Amino acid sequence: MQNAGRTTEKVLGALRFAKEFHEILRFDLRIATLHPGGGTYDCFAICDSQQSLAQFNYVGNSGVTLNFHIEDAWDQLSASPRATAEEFARQLTLSGYQGREDESATRIQIAIYENFIQRIEADPTETWNLIWGYFDSTYGVEPNLPSGLLLPASWKELEALSAHLYSWEANVLLLTRNEEIVAIANQANGEILS
Repeated sequence: MQNAGRTTEKVLGALRFAKEFHEILRFDLRIATLHPGGGTYDCFAICDSQQSLAQFNYVGNSGVTLNFHIEDAWDQLSASPRATAEEFARQLTLSGYQGREDESATRIQIAIYENFIQRIEADPTETWNLIWGYFDSTYGVEPNLPSGLLLPASWKELEALSAHLYSWEANVLLLTRNEEIVAIANQANGEILS
């Protein structure tokens, strides 16, 4: 798991951005951790069923969307997550992107982000981190999740976000405090385990 550039401030900024981005676009999106460049980068990403729509490099300070790049991304996220989300959404619209609106999925994601934000804000001096992974009915628990992590059986029965690309029934987001898991959220159904 790569997390050398991650800080509590960046994790909190990423969650605030994600919340605002969802409130603006209201699409069926998920948070992921991606490692483009053959693992060179450690990026917070927001994805739809086809592609990554926004990525922020934890190690550096850049952010990208389909046709837009900003060098001081984390500074902008800290200063104004809403304004940054509005600009990213505007750039996506200008690129011709058309997402799939889904009010239910939007409410689920926003509730997860609000839950995680409240936990971090209640204890901001600790070291917080997001870990992303998934349960796949064929391959089991996959990237970035601790070995031996047992997910509820019901999570294995959920419909995948995009079955033609993958079978990630339970797209899982973990929140850790000082490397201890404090919450596990299923991004498909909004269930949060503490």
